[in-house]
Amino acid sequence: MSDSVATAVAHPNIAFIKYWGNRDDSLRLPANGSISMNLGALETRTTVVFSSAYRSDRVSVNGSLSEGESLIRVVHFMDRIRSRLGKNALRKSRAEIIFRLEPALLPQLPLLPL
Repeated sequence: MSDSVATAVAHPNIAFIKYWGNRDDSLRLPANGSISMNLGALETRTTVVFSSAYRSDRVSVNGSLSEGESLIRVVHFMDRIRSRLGKNALRKSRAEIIFRLEPALLPQLPLLPL
């Protein structure tokens, strides 16, 4: 099987008023809403590479390999995705997940008066 690659781009989100608690801990669904904003001048880029050549899932954040709880959390999520693939060949493959924050526009953010 050849590698399958997907990339998503999103803008970071800052919560001003954060929700308290989850109504579903396994899906991490919030119990109530929050007030937040997206930072349009920044972006996160997440790439997932599925390959039968990988022996285990690998996660890197800005070039550093993840381990411990952060790795376990992402692998658990990837297992949920794989469980929904049915007979798809990707179900048995492992993935490399690469998260990057692209701060190229950071110096251009305006300073807002308080």
